[in-house]
Amino acid sequence: MTLINAEINHSEEHHQYKIDELSKTIRQIAFKKGERTKLFQSSDEVEVVSQKYGFIGSYYTATIISSIDANHYRVKYKTLLTNHKSSSLEEIVKCYEV
Repeated sequence: MTLINAEINHSEEHHQYKIDELSKTIRQIAFKKGERTKLFQSSDEVEVVSQKYGFIGSYYTATIISSIDANHYRVKYKTLLTNHKSSSLEEIVKCYEV
């Protein structure tokens, strides 16, 4: 009986270890930090990945309005609206989200 309990505990620990490792990998992918890999110009159409909880991994089509600095762009989304739903949402995004 003790051997069976030890095997169950080991199995549960191994299972939790695997879950922790997968969670770590998912966080690294979803919240990737990086450098600009491509320079975009004003009016380029791009996809922006969301890294906000609840929307992680969602991609939204946007147009580059301008480059803010070496790490940020101002974009205007095609399908996302402002809170007032009166115009397309504009925001500053990090280069690795584009």
